[in-house]
Amino acid sequence: MGVGLSSSIPQELQMFAVHCVMQLLLFHHLVRPCPTDLYFLCNLDQNIAVTVRTVYGFKSEEESNQNGVEIIKDALSRVLVHFYPLVGRLTISSDKKLAVDCTVGGAVFAAAEADCKLEDLGDITKPHNGMLCQLVYDIPGAENILEIPPMVAQVSCFL
Repeated sequence: MGVGLSSSIPQELQMFAVHCVMQLLLFHHLVRPCPTDLYFLCNLDQNIAVTVRTVYGFKSEEESNQNGVEIIKDALSRVLVHFYPLVGRLTISSDKKLAVDCTVGGAVFAAAEADCKLEDLGDITKPHNGMLCQLVYDIPGAENILEIPPMVAQVSCFL
């Protein structure tokens, strides 16, 4: 589904679309148990409870980027063993502080395909919000930060 964008965006991108082709949980159970059930967050995280959305782009050295999704998915599942709080879920502890429940969850990983070339997006350091929103996976139905996993990744392949 394309997103209608403002007239400041080049005509060829006004209806560019990214389609999610796969969504799954990575590491919903760890190879080794977590040291604790709850991972407590620092005071700064208690005061500024927001999600950070970032977009990174790179051109594949290979002609086809068919393996890109699998390579990144495999690398994430390996590294998440060491960063286990990222596969938990945010919760409110008994002392009313934000914490990560390490006994539930899984990092959300989505693969998507775009109907344009990466170069067609132009300078992504000067983003058009409607355009880049398609490159960041949204958790369906999430209404607050407690419903968004700490780790959500979307890998988008371009033409």
